[in-house]
Amino acid sequence: MKALVTSISIWLMVAAGQAGISLQDQLNEAHEQFVSDVQERNLAARFKVFEAPPKAREIAEEAQEWQDNEHPWRRGITADIFYIGQKPFRGKGKDYSKSAWDPNWQENYGGVDHPVFRKGYAPRDFIPKSNPFYIALPYNDLLANGARCPYAAEAVPWFWKVQHTEGKSVCQNRWVALHYRGKVCYAQWQDVGPYAEDDWAYVFKARYPALRLASSPAAIQVSPAVRDYLGMQKNSRISWKFIEEYEVIKGPWLDWKLPGM
Repeated sequence: MKALVTSISIWLMVAAGQAGISLQDQLNEAHEQFVSDVQERNLAARFKVFEAPPKAREIAEEAQEWQDNEHPWRRGITADIFYIGQKPFRGKGKDYSKSAWDPNWQENYGGVDHPVFRKGYAPRDFIPKSNPFYIALPYNDLLANGARCPYAAEAVPWFWKVQHTEGKSVCQNRWVALHYRGKVCYAQWQDVGPYAEDDWAYVFKARYPALRLASSPAAIQVSPAVRDYLGMQKNSRISWKFIEEYEVIKGPWLDWKLPGM
């Protein structure tokens, strides 16, 4: 700044000497011009607040899939039947006394959800402690060590709409609607299966299931209660989609309650 003032002073001295004008007169004139410029800028700024803001530009963008209120149907999906407490058959298959998100699934449910010995839509020998209308889909947002899957935030449409708890799935308990031959049933997502745990494109984007390495054509598993309500059989082809909780219509999937309540 000092260098700038010195340069200006030298220039003014030279100019003054050439024009026969005193240095003091030159400095006074420069100061008056500077003050005048500042006053003009301040005055313009005061009136600028009364000006209309610039017109907003309209940008046409398509809504992201996670922003859509409607979830698409997955149609013609082969369904398998499974149940809490189911044991591997001849050493093959999964032990369903635990789920991907509950190591004590059978105990917390109250017992084995036997597919034959039934009382209405519940097991015959006990009152279940949780909803007997449940399903399994081939995606898990948790890794084997309980940490969150790195791409879960991008894969799961409602990831940023729900509370996050360490070691707790954001998929568990999510409601789905299932359609079969004119009937609609509602159930909650409670396990991962039947053929994989990372087919997010099918589960969330409604792409065709990645069944190339699967030993069964099933791409969803449903509980005995879902089976009985819809009147379906093993390997029936159904349609399903995610729904919001407020969209669940009153029915037996909402009628269950804990013993003593």
